[in-house]
Amino acid sequence: MNDQISWTIELAIEPKHLAAFRELAGAMVANARTEPGTLTYEFYFSEDDRVCHIYERYANDAAAQQHSATFVSKFEKRFLELAKPTRLAAYGRPDAKTRANLDGPHTLFLAPFDGLRR
Repeated sequence: MNDQISWTIELAIEPKHLAAFRELAGAMVANARTEPGTLTYEFYFSEDDRVCHIYERYANDAAAQQHSATFVSKFEKRFLELAKPTRLAAYGRPDAKTRANLDGPHTLFLAPFDGLRR
């Protein structure tokens, strides 16, 4: 396998917060573009715009930790005002610090078993 760490976070979005959340998402994507170890950072919305998934993939633990630190300092407060995390599925073998950053009541850690990545 490799050192990459990825996760998908599922969020519940109230309709009254949708426009503000989309604006915040744009700022978060713009910031992610400046992070060299961020490999994928994508937002997906359900057809009714009430559920959002964010797919994130990082080159290694250091990149994931740097992203998490930036998220906390720049975006976390507003993010949690606009969206309610309902599930986080983390993939890979995160080190203790990355794991602690991701751990919460809705987190599921999944270790690699078999597969193909190109």
